[in-house]
Amino acid sequence: MIAMILVHTCYYFIANPIAFTIWNYSELSVPVFIFCSVFLFFKKGKLYNFKNIWQYYTKRFWRLLFPFYVFLIFYIPSVYFFSNPKVDIIPYTIQSIFVTGGVDISWLVALFLELTILLPILLYLFEKQKVLFWVYSAISLIASIIFLTPNLVAHWRIIMWLPYSLIPIWTILFLKWNDSKYFYLINILGFGIPAILIQDYQILNHRTLSFFENKYPPNLYYLSFGFVALTLLYFAASKGVFKYAQNVLDYFSRYSYSLFFIHYFVLYYFVLNINKFHFVWYTFFGGVISVTVVIQLLFRYFSGLRKRHSLV
Repeated sequence: MIAMILVHTCYYFIANPIAFTIWNYSELSVPVFIFCSVFLFFKKGKLYNFKNIWQYYTKRFWRLLFPFYVFLIFYIPSVYFFSNPKVDIIPYTIQSIFVTGGVDISWLVALFLELTILLPILLYLFEKQKVLFWVYSAISLIASIIFLTPNLVAHWRIIMWLPYSLIPIWTILFLKWNDSKYFYLINILGFGIPAILIQDYQILNHRTLSFFENKYPPNLYYLSFGFVALTLLYFAASKGVFKYAQNVLDYFSRYSYSLFFIHYFVLYYFVLNINKFHFVWYTFFGGVISVTVVIQLLFRYFSGLRKRHSLV
């Protein structure tokens, strides 16, 4: 979540080399976001049958869409009144509601909805249909290689779940084999070497090495970077590197989804005043994240206050 806020704030200062580097490498936020979500799902290891899978889908869709729609209630009027140039608000609103376009971050909501449908199927294939699991894995890998060609897919939202499936697939294997003493080395070499080779290939073909430009839809270059980053982060966490920041990380983890929407709303108003206050990249980031946390704290406080009053 912190990396995601860095991505969205540093973007406005990428002329600065430091801001550009942070913006580029903070693109690991999406693979980490997905990994954390599917890690918890697969950790439970619950196979859904036809009787209760509908209940799971309904509950999960509600948890994903309700906060998003609350966000839209506040965000869309802001776009209507303050955007310059003006957006065509009716199609913008419709596309946002159905996560087919509109507000930029709706793509991530759409992705999590797609993954919600996919995860029980992947778990079933892994547990009951190993051959089909590996066939699907191969198809996902091939898709990520095909998408190294830029501008290949016009409507990438429709197909992005296929290459992004590699993250849940990797997570399943991670849970199965991460106790192996060679696990970290295999991952670093297994994805680091392809990332370097693909980087050379992209350079030879005069293609961008920006991770941002390689994730819509994600290709193997972007995903390899994500897997190396995930491996290093998990290894660092297992060695207690983050223990002194644990309370902060726990907070951003616990409220990550609401913080995601709050920060984007706050970001919008900061962007409107970006020239007025003469921000640099780190003051811009500090301002957005600080206001975001304050709003989240106030929201939690008044929610708790309302609950206590209802009990009385």
